[in-house]
Amino acid sequence: MLLLGACQPLSNLERAQWETYQNERYDFAFPHPDNWIPKPILGNREGREFQAPQQNQVTIQGWASQVSEVPSVSSPQPEHGMFPNFTTEQGLQGQLEVKIGKDMSNMRLTLTQNGVIYYWEGRSPSDDFDDYFKFFFYVAKQYQVGESNRTP
Repeated sequence: MLLLGACQPLSNLERAQWETYQNERYDFAFPHPDNWIPKPILGNREGREFQAPQQNQVTIQGWASQVSEVPSVSSPQPEHGMFPNFTTEQGLQGQLEVKIGKDMSNMRLTLTQNGVIYYWEGRSPSDDFDDYFKFFFYVAKQYQVGESNRTP
């Protein structure tokens, strides 16, 4: 019984259809299950957040800003800790970080392209993070920037 409960989040994802969020201002896109609830991103970040149905602490979100608005991470330099360690399916290199917290954990992808810094993040309660890790990794791999993210 415990094993079935642990697998439940992924089985819901396997039944979901996929849609693509596309941000026209910064020209980026990422997939999300069609049954996830769109939410505005707080603050002045340009992007979108999606919340898992019936699990409001499980979210994915993508946003972007001009590099000049985020000077501390403006380029992949050792002093900023921005060494590329991840490549998207599109071939873009970025940094993927996983942070395991006491209550909440997240996976964050950071990419810098043509004067824009792009972020994508998956977040869940730490107790459930193992259940969402592969899902978060898959969505991060599918993150796209530029004209090639357009679906015909």
